[in-house]
Amino acid sequence: MQYKEIKNKTIYYEDGDKLKALSTNPQTNQPFVSDDEAWFFAEITSELNPSILNESGSFEASIEGRKGHLKGVLAAKFNEVVSKSKVYVQDIGEVDAGVQYLINVMTLIDLCGKSGTIAFRMFDNTSKNLDLAQLKAVKTAIQTKGINLYSKKWQLEKMIEDAKDETELNAVSIDFGE
Repeated sequence: MQYKEIKNKTIYYEDGDKLKALSTNPQTNQPFVSDDEAWFFAEITSELNPSILNESGSFEASIEGRKGHLKGVLAAKFNEVVSKSKVYVQDIGEVDAGVQYLINVMTLIDLCGKSGTIAFRMFDNTSKNLDLAQLKAVKTAIQTKGINLYSKKWQLEKMIEDAKDETELNAVSIDFGE
């Protein structure tokens, strides 16, 4: 059994299809004093004796605990998607679409000037010479992709926050279509 998350001195882990939480060290019967202590305990028990989590005084995570866990999963998935995202730009091809790439293309726009071309690295790591208009098209495409991803993230956050029970939380599918 592997733990899923450690937050607020509590270990969250799955037991079958239920999310459970453990905030007291079963060996000392004392609450974990830090996330580090909880992490250390989770690492040791999940590697050496995973059954100790089942035998301990764990409890089913509250709806608020489950919401917090799901928000953490959403944030991690969102960050992963943003860092690996790409977008197709007509007549140019696929380009990386993360924040750093937006900063890079904005810098290239400043450097390119009104005439001439500048080398631009594509998603597949090939290089293409792009003019100012093409760089601006890339910038717009990356910005639009970012807006769409954030919009989806905010929609999912609202669904999580508005969920009133476990059934509604289980209905939240964290998928960015990437």
